[in-house]
Amino acid sequence: MERRNRLDFISWIRLSGKGGTILFCLFLIPAALFASQADVLAELIRGGKELPASFFLIFVQDGMQTDMMKFLLPLLCALPYAFRFGEDLRCGVIRLILVRSSRQAYLRRTIVYGAIAGGLLVLAGMLLSIGISFPVLFLIHNAHNSQPWLPGEWTTVLPALIRTGLLYFSSGCLWTAVGMLCSVFSASLPAACLSPFIVYYLLIILYERYFSYTEILYPKAWISPGKGWPLGGWSALLWTAELTVLISLLFLRAAERRLSRV
Repeated sequence: MERRNRLDFISWIRLSGKGGTILFCLFLIPAALFASQADVLAELIRGGKELPASFFLIFVQDGMQTDMMKFLLPLLCALPYAFRFGEDLRCGVIRLILVRSSRQAYLRRTIVYGAIAGGLLVLAGMLLSIGISFPVLFLIHNAHNSQPWLPGEWTTVLPALIRTGLLYFSSGCLWTAVGMLCSVFSASLPAACLSPFIVYYLLIILYERYFSYTEILYPKAWISPGKGWPLGGWSALLWTAELTVLISLLFLRAAERRLSRV
């Protein structure tokens, strides 16, 4: 049963997201990360500075905390999968699916697989950034710097990077779920994919201009929690998971009412 569910999930990802869109979003993450760290790369090229062997992990960790990456997050995770339900309705394939599956089973599979796929896309992009940054930074350092590598700060960098990856994954799940919820009410692909971005920046505006004391409603803090968050920032992971469950339940309710008219 477990193997069947795993194969079902892989098949769902392959059939739901357009291959070109997935690859575009996947490779845009390291491209944006390197662009946001252009000043670091320029300093590395100038050379003359001793760096720890774990510098490539520090490079990715700092890059994932930049405003550019936070700006792209709600778009990247929602673009491939947010309109899956709307696409099934628009092309009429939903009638064929419901012949072999119940409404609840189809809807649960759609929201769970979609949210997880959106989070995994962001996490995969981060891992791809690590894989690219290691040889690139290594070659740049050796070409422009005669200083040897210092011992790596692995015990400090790895836990922070793992936490960042999990926070991005959970936020990716959340914003994909938001896009899928909006696809229930809109038959437009752009509206479904842009809705997470709109909600994201609406919350930012409300926090920065009117409710600066409610950091729990500040989406950037869900990725980079400050000292005010309990459990060393891990509580932000729990908070985004709770929001994802809430949005998923709203999706199930709204989508089931939409299917009753099919």
